[in-house]
Amino acid sequence: GEDCLESAKSCQNLDEALSRCQTSIDLDPLNKQALTLKSNLLLRLKRAPEAEEAIREAFELDTSDKEIEKLLEECMMANRTK
Repeated sequence: GEDCLESAKSCQNLDEALSRCQTSIDLDPLNKQALTLKSNLLLRLKRAPEAEEAIREAFELDTSDKEIEKLLEECMMANRTK
């Protein structure tokens, strides 16, 4: 899980990074770092609905995480402005 996550962070291709990130999530569905990274990648790929879904999963794991809360708000805004 962590190896896949580190691999995703160092990847230059967004689609490849997303694939590696998903592998990390598949190995550890409760990995909020991987879910947060997935959400960021999806936002950069202009896939806001999927980004919001991923960050909501992370937020459910830790409702006190301000970074996750901020990203959730960004995703919600991106979905509203479509």
